[in-house]
Amino acid sequence: MIALTFILGVSAQLAFRTLAAPATKVLSEQIVYPLHLESRADTGERVVRITDDLVLNLEKTSLFGDEVTVIGFDDDNKEVAMSMPGVDAEKDLYHDAKRLAAVHLTHDDGFQVEGVLGPRFRIRPLPAAERSSEGHVAHLLFEIEEKRENDPFHRIRRNDLRGREFNASESTFEEKSLTPEERQQVTAIYPELTVFTDSAFSKQFGYNYTKILRYVTVLVTCVNLRFTSVRDPYVWARPVYIVALNEQNEIYMALSGSRHVYDATTLDNMPKMLKGYYYFEATDISVTVTARDIISTYNGDSSTAGYAYAGTACLDLKVAITEETPFT
Repeated sequence: MIALTFILGVSAQLAFRTLAAPATKVLSEQIVYPLHLESRADTGERVVRITDDLVLNLEKTSLFGDEVTVIGFDDDNKEVAMSMPGVDAEKDLYHDAKRLAAVHLTHDDGFQVEGVLGPRFRIRPLPAAERSSEGHVAHLLFEIEEKRENDPFHRIRRNDLRGREFNASESTFEEKSLTPEERQQVTAIYPELTVFTDSAFSKQFGYNYTKILRYVTVLVTCVNLRFTSVRDPYVWARPVYIVALNEQNEIYMALSGSRHVYDATTLDNMPKMLKGYYYFEATDISVTVTARDIISTYNGDSSTAGYAYAGTACLDLKVAITEETPFT
């Protein structure tokens, strides 16, 4: 495998910046009854009305490669893996690139929409709520607001590796500088991801692997939609492994009490403590999604929303950590 370090470095930085969304609070809520207006069998497109002012023009999403595996752990802390074909994992997944929306559409018990409707809006079904007079399923449409006013992007710094002892020859991936001719030949890249969900995040889903998979599927699709600003090559990140951690095996997490995690120390720990684990070494980028509050290793500042060593995709320090509030 040829190391596309230059290009993957750019794509990784964009991915980390997009994933590094601050924790959020709900600004407003309303009950809505989405309506499936139109389907186009030849293209797979769907037109869905959420409200009179919010109509989605959805395309079928192809997120995964051949297979995706969710890894969890039983009561004895032994690994339990659930693998499925990529087409099955994404069968209900659609996106609207213009609105930066990514949703699951299902028809099992009435038409239901769940996911992200752009930077500010989220939607989820309320199956227990009363339906409309036409029998449509009630949904909660809520607007979110960033918790922090400061820009979290400054936490993703280019120069973290300066002055550090780092031997690229010991990396699990061969690094190579691309010639201009080689760069011209690369029209699309598909960085493979391992997504770790920490115990605080996984617990919110009751360690239900299917629910965690669905949430991460929408999350990474939203990251990919931000890649539309990247041209030549086209970039599409593909989750390969999703690892749902519990309190016993999140050994690399540098915790401060039960609600906080240190950023740089955690990233330093990842390649050291996860070395030899196939789901860490087999992919280009590993991202930890935490429901805890990230704080700075250096000064305890809690304004950090995401942290990464930019430009290290495919190397041992191909790691990042980001806050994510479940169900927002």
